Amino acid sequence: MNLEKLAFGFVEEIETVVDLPQLEKLFARYVEPFGVDFFLAGQLVFPGGYVKPMRLFGVFDFEWFRFYDQYHLFLEDPAARHALRANRPFTWSWITNSLDMSEGEKFVMNEPRNFGLSEGLAIPVFGPGGALAGVTVAGKNFEPCRLEVAALQMIATAAYNHAVHVSRIFETVTAPTLTSRQRECLNWLQHGKSNEDIAAIIGISANTVKEHVTAAKKALGVGTRMEAVIEARRANLIGP
Repeated sequence: MNLEKLAFGFVEEIETVVDLPQLEKLFARYVEPFGVDFFLAGQLVFPGGYVKPMRLFGVFDFEWFRFYDQYHLFLEDPAARHALRANRPFTWSWITNSLDMSEGEKFVMNEPRNFGLSEGLAIPVFGPGGALAGVTVAGKNFEPCRLEVAALQMIATAAYNHAVHVSRIFETVTAPTLTSRQRECLNWLQHGKSNEDIAAIIGISANTVKEHVTAAKKALGVGTRMEAVIEARRANLIGP
């Protein structure tokens, strides 16, 4: 296939796209010749350094993504971790062969094969004000050569820039804030401590701990304590 014609054709045609569903269809049509069966684009870091994973476009009904999303595998995904400091695309096989990984990270990298995905390519895409996104493409028979990676990078970058434009996410998302006490309570909560345990550790009453956790849940827009921990970690408000 003519890679240059394909990539520039996408850049030209995407200007007619008016919403994300239309963008998904166009992106799928252009990456299918590369052997891509699954793709996902998400915002990782917002302008100003606010870390909050957010889906932009992708094949959300793909069985692998439903499994990935249900069990919050993003928190153990070495591709997402490496994307935060990478400056060029990298394959799943490169991660497996090059990075030291925990058992949880190894699981995340090996499990896609059980869903029919033998190889993937992660493409970091940089936006304004320190914004960072990741576009992943993967397939059963996906073996991109160097020139194909370059073409996919061009297509992914154009798709991301247009997705930001039509979704206006930088205008609607604001970073949540937590007090130091709220962050402290969530930090101990993620280590399995009860309200009474946390109260004894930081020197306040158990009722006050409960109030801090409740306020944190409200600030993060979640309903449970575990969701508060997950969201706080995603937003880089507490450490792992």
